[in-house]
Amino acid sequence: MFSVIGELIPYGAAVALSPLPIMAVLLLLMAPIGVRGAGAFLLARLLCLVAVAGGVGFLSHAVDEAAGSKGPTASIRIVLGLLLAGLALLKWNRRPAPGEEPKIPKWMASIEASGLSSAFRVGLVLTIFNVKELAFAAGAGLAVGAAMLAPLQAGLSVLAFAVLACFTLLLPVALVLVVPEKSAAALASARTWLMQNNAVIMAVILLLIGALLVGGGLSELD
Repeated sequence: MFSVIGELIPYGAAVALSPLPIMAVLLLLMAPIGVRGAGAFLLARLLCLVAVAGGVGFLSHAVDEAAGSKGPTASIRIVLGLLLAGLALLKWNRRPAPGEEPKIPKWMASIEASGLSSAFRVGLVLTIFNVKELAFAAGAGLAVGAAMLAPLQAGLSVLAFAVLACFTLLLPVALVLVVPEKSAAALASARTWLMQNNAVIMAVILLLIGALLVGGGLSELD
């Protein structure tokens, strides 16, 4: 099981470094709802990641077991990796030009007025309708399914992936709880930097995870 969790670390790190969810948590922490809103967002995100990775892991395990080989899952990993590489190129080409202000997503304008239920919904939407992160979670699920683990071990592996994927969202929450009087400037600065570098960060992450999926899929075909 621990070897599988080790294999899941890159997928969890890729989701954790995704800028948009981090920006959402930063905005919620600076809003009147504060830590409670960030907690609702985190919970929604954690549940979505567990559901996607767990569901894909279960299905891939069943498919490989029925086929009597890891060929089907390996082929899916290769195709998914190539798609992520294509998304990386698209993201890179759409990055803002030097000196150009990045476009602010519409949801950012209203998130500061969020209540608990709306913060939870934003967490669901930013995970379920984020193709890149769904692909990362699916990649993690494929890795779990290919390992042919017992149900409990597979579930713990998926949970470990989801917790790691949410780790960067916990850091600003901890900062607000520990040093609330000094956190506002740091949160605003981090949000600005992430917004300006969102495209570049995601392009690099997509390319790396795409290469990881293709490499893992090819190794399973041997």
